[in-house]
Amino acid sequence: MSYTLIDTVYGTFSGDSNGDNAQFFFKVYSQENQIANTSDIKVEVYEKNLDSYTSFDDDAICGININGNSNITVNFHEGTQGATILLRTRENTVSHASDGTLSLTISATLDTTGVSLGDGSASRLITFPTIPRGSVLNDITNFDVEDGINIYYTSYTNYTEKLNIFIGDVIVRENYELYSGEKIQFSDDELYEIYSLISDISEIFKFTLKTMNDSVQIGNTSEKIATGTIAGSILTCINEYPIRGVVYIGGDETTIRKGIAYIGVNNIPQIGI
Repeated sequence: MSYTLIDTVYGTFSGDSNGDNAQFFFKVYSQENQIANTSDIKVEVYEKNLDSYTSFDDDAICGININGNSNITVNFHEGTQGATILLRTRENTVSHASDGTLSLTISATLDTTGVSLGDGSASRLITFPTIPRGSVLNDITNFDVEDGINIYYTSYTNYTEKLNIFIGDVIVRENYELYSGEKIQFSDDELYEIYSLISDISEIFKFTLKTMNDSVQIGNTSEKIATGTIAGSILTCINEYPIRGVVYIGGDETTIRKGIAYIGVNNIPQIGI
């Protein structure tokens, strides 16, 4: 990504308060890093001669403050009438706030000796483009799989949040439109899938959250992990009776996965084979 011009800031020389003889100014450029939530900022300091007078100072001190000051010695040659002289360039990387915003006071100075223009100074509070920020998942507590889990996140936009839940590389809940604080309760089919993937009473679950504006993702994907634990009685059936099938009890069809039969929506084990 290339630098983009953000602002041009004009100041004054102390010996030329009306600005008739010369201009002292700087240009601010930036390029953003969305992943790091930072901007690379570049400042170029200039002097433009407006009259026919020329002056020289080989030991002028040019300072640029970008989140901290830096001074170097420059050769200040006022130049011919109409000439614009680049005095100095400085680059610095600055972090944005957590919501992607950044406002920063940037200043430039030129301390001269024996020059009728005197010293140059310019300063301005610059607001940089906001970096798009995806919502960030809060830490997720360990949970009982059959009881579900409340999931919270911090949002910086009004866009849609899409949640995916994984065991390993397998998605057990896909592109779910989530609201912060909502309780995720696994469906029968999702529980069947979870039981088929685990071999112990506890398993690591991975949660990912994407902020979406229609089909366009905003910012980066947020990711958290938590341990889910299943009921011990279910684990016993899974380990001892690895049989799949369908049975009929009282006319109701019941699907058996790895020896567990379920009836209704409460996911209570009714029979093991």
